Amino acid sequence: MSSPEKHSCRGSIIIASYNRCDDLKECLASIPWTLCATMNVEIIVIDDGSSDDTVAMVKAHYPEARLLVNETNQGLSQAHNRATLASHGQLIMNIDSDVVVSEAWLNAMLHADDGNTVLGGRILDYHDAHDQGGPRRATFLGKSLACAVEDANVGTGANLAFPRAVFDAIQGFDEDLPYYFEDRDFCIRATRAGFAFRYLPEASLRHKGSEHCSGEAIRLQERHSVYAMLKAYRRNPFMWLAFTLANGVWVDVRLLRWGLQGRFADCSRLISGWCSAYARFLFHPDRY
Repeated sequence: MSSPEKHSCRGSIIIASYNRCDDLKECLASIPWTLCATMNVEIIVIDDGSSDDTVAMVKAHYPEARLLVNETNQGLSQAHNRATLASHGQLIMNIDSDVVVSEAWLNAMLHADDGNTVLGGRILDYHDAHDQGGPRRATFLGKSLACAVEDANVGTGANLAFPRAVFDAIQGFDEDLPYYFEDRDFCIRATRAGFAFRYLPEASLRHKGSEHCSGEAIRLQERHSVYAMLKAYRRNPFMWLAFTLANGVWVDVRLLRWGLQGRFADCSRLISGWCSAYARFLFHPDRY
């Protein structure tokens, strides 16, 4: 995967959107356009096959944004990869279409860029400004735990920035993970490739989405996280076995807890996600 040869601007803010016209309009309204012009930062919107008025809204109200359009929904990983390859910035700043940013956010991201570090910004709830998760550190299971700021090694795609060199070195986002865990996987692969990670509490934005998975998201999160880690350990039989055993125990613990809480539909989703990850890994070796 290669990027444009000439990186003529300091940064690129990339917003992938799917059927969130009103949210995207508010997000774009919050962009510090004057500062972006001063700091030489471009804004790219990639519409991922929306059936609402997203494309018309961007053209009518924000013609200064670069607009890319996928004819069909491809998922966040493909959308971010396509937009990054089309971008010209040295620092790529990915935000969700349901966030609200500020000048302080942009300044913090740009000033922290050292060309070698993935930057995870702070995410606050849109309504009450409480932290949605805070700094996290991924375990060898791929699951992450709350940690001190200096120990963080993974961020969330709603507020994630990285130098172009990182994107090129790890071949972008894994399109086998179209959404859910694609952001954590990107950070994990980046740190394994020798790049640093830094959690930036000063680069905060407000996010309308939830920090918790529910419904079908439980199945997809388990499927993609397990599949990503199986791929990561595929050349190390000891780690592959250790992951399988430990993650199996973790699945059992959650099944027991959720069963006692009466969350039987979520138990079924969890099992389905876990099984489909192994089925995909074991029976489609050509994808690796």
